[in-house]
Amino acid sequence: MEIKKEVKIGLMVILSIFAFVYGFNYLKGKNIFNPRSTYYAVYDNVNGLTESNPVMIRGYSIGSVNNIYFLPDNPEKIVVEIKLKNSDIKIPKGTVALIRSSSLLGGMAIDLNFSKSKEFYESGDTLLSEIENGLTDEISKQIIPIKDKAEKLIATVDSLIKNINSIFNDKTKGNLRESVTTFNAIALEVKEMVTEERIRLKKITDNVQSITENLKNNNAQIQNILKNISNVTDSLAKANLASTIANANIALAEVAQVMTKINEGKGSLGLLVNDKKLYDNLEASTKDLDKLMVDIKENPKRYIHFSVFGKKDKKKSK
Repeated sequence: MEIKKEVKIGLMVILSIFAFVYGFNYLKGKNIFNPRSTYYAVYDNVNGLTESNPVMIRGYSIGSVNNIYFLPDNPEKIVVEIKLKNSDIKIPKGTVALIRSSSLLGGMAIDLNFSKSKEFYESGDTLLSEIENGLTDEISKQIIPIKDKAEKLIATVDSLIKNINSIFNDKTKGNLRESVTTFNAIALEVKEMVTEERIRLKKITDNVQSITENLKNNNAQIQNILKNISNVTDSLAKANLASTIANANIALAEVAQVMTKINEGKGSLGLLVNDKKLYDNLEASTKDLDKLMVDIKENPKRYIHFSVFGKKDKKKSK
């Protein structure tokens, strides 16, 4: 049976349309022959996300964005339809569908951050949603504070320049020149003073050097002196100073007791010191004894009789 030309053309058109639709969906990441799970996520802003953008888990693509449309009951919300390549992939409950930038060129993707739940979503369920700040937003966050600081700095510098211009008028400039001239004169005087004092400083350093050399040359003698001092201190340390001091304290205590007894009139010495009558008698006896010694010296014959031949002197001494 011969097929008519019109039928052949119709079949070719149908096949062409089918190939076009299949190829178009394939290029968008859709495979119309594979059974796929469908999930949804609702956002306030999709941040440039488009259809066919990848859906990933830890950097591995498991699906794509199939459709994006406004929520019928709330036009401020945007619904994103997610198609997974393999229906065997199970998504735990609590998983977050995070819209993030996938490249520096501005490409967007959805990253599924799996939870640790043991329960799983069913195909057609709505996932939790979140939007990550893009590179532009991060740069803006970093640049805006710098921009504000730069504007404040420029304003401050401008105000400072105005103040400087108002300060440095002709009179101020003249005073500044005079100050600079005075400063130069003072600097010249200081230079001359330093030149004069340099000689004194050299002498001082020479004296210091001489002292250090003398110390170096007499190092052995200094060490001997220090050694002798050390020996003396060791001898003093070894001496029983504590015992000596204790004995001295005992002797002083005994002397104090003796002096107390003397003051109280106890004993012969105490009586001698405290009895005025005895003192007067002793003084009178001393005077008489002194007179007697003087008389013996002047008239020895009155008290001493002797003869060379053993004869007595018949004359009586007067």
